[in-house]
Amino acid sequence: MTLPLGTAQHRPVELRLIILCALMAMVPLLWPTIPPLTDLPGHIGRYAVQLDGGRTAHLAAWYTFEWAIIGNLGVDLLVQLFAPFFGLERAVKLIIIAIPALQVAGFLLVARQVHGRIPPQAWFALPLAYSYPFQFGFVNFALSMALAWIGFALWLRLSNRASLRAWLFVPLSCLLWLCHMYGWAVLCVLVVANEVIRHGGLGLKAMLPSLRSCLPLLPPLGL
Repeated sequence: MTLPLGTAQHRPVELRLIILCALMAMVPLLWPTIPPLTDLPGHIGRYAVQLDGGRTAHLAAWYTFEWAIIGNLGVDLLVQLFAPFFGLERAVKLIIIAIPALQVAGFLLVARQVHGRIPPQAWFALPLAYSYPFQFGFVNFALSMALAWIGFALWLRLSNRASLRAWLFVPLSCLLWLCHMYGWAVLCVLVVANEVIRHGGLGLKAMLPSLRSCLPLLPPLGL
């Protein structure tokens, strides 16, 4: 018997495909010690100053470091968390190779959520995980974009559980903004477009419930 795509029997297969594609997205970055992204060595230098905390005299003579709440801290915070366990360069490498994997997973999860299956054309989006901003080394931006797509997939998944979704996305939207504000902005665009379509278009009666459902994404405006 031939099963239609999107049935419950196909879902484990699709999930395994998503995991496989995410793992394959890591392969180009496994060999080099430092991922060959243009800006990344400069970032690593900043992370070294950040982790040193003024303890090394020759760094303290030239650099100081102060934390501030800005919408551009994704990899910086992860380095602060993981570098004590893995060392600076290895921690950076682990974080960077996770970004294209997360981006691939985000693309496919959204496609699956929208269509009930992964349509053939969705696979053509996967090379964009290695797009110019990522290759140039805009790592906080790239990480936030990957997380925005995963966040949008979660938003779609919880479309029938609006209360739970609202509670979840208040902190999640703030964390995404902290990673990079453009990731939060893209998530807002995706969500607003989805809600406008879901509630019937651009008429006043449709816009009001659409905007109301998007309120959990607004707290980062206060930041």
